[in-house]
Amino acid sequence: MDAVLKKIPLETINRIHPKVAAIEQKLNISPPHLPGAALIPEEVVDLVNHLHPIAVVSEKGEIYCVGQIGLYRWMRGILDGKHQVQVIEIKRKITDELAEHLMLIERFLVPALAPVNSLQARLMYEAIAQPSTRWPHAYKSIAHFSMLAGVKPHKDDGASQ
Repeated sequence: MDAVLKKIPLETINRIHPKVAAIEQKLNISPPHLPGAALIPEEVVDLVNHLHPIAVVSEKGEIYCVGQIGLYRWMRGILDGKHQVQVIEIKRKITDELAEHLMLIERFLVPALAPVNSLQARLMYEAIAQPSTRWPHAYKSIAHFSMLAGVKPHKDDGASQ
């Protein structure tokens, strides 16, 4: 699959590709709940995007998101439209079959490759608990961090920490 890596203003991505969005609707897969800006410290948003570029296609003069849809939705909610984002432009026509594959990769395969459980969330929180320039954050507690990570707090953590 031919693709080009580049930076573009976030606002130039018109929306999620209609065929990909149609698969979400057809399979009755509601968009995931997206955490607020507290999930990823502002200082590392660009690093996250650099490591995980938004996949886009250009069709009929429009640019559509076809991959990293959750990141795209999240960035649209917290960043100014003029913010430059890393994209990988796929030079391929989006067929119904490809749209289905992209949705299954996004919603099933990718999360299965790197799941986080409550113990792992606690260990990650402990590694970054002290505010530092290494991973500046505003996580209030292990429970707060776990909630942002989408897992229940580890049973030994309690909600009062």
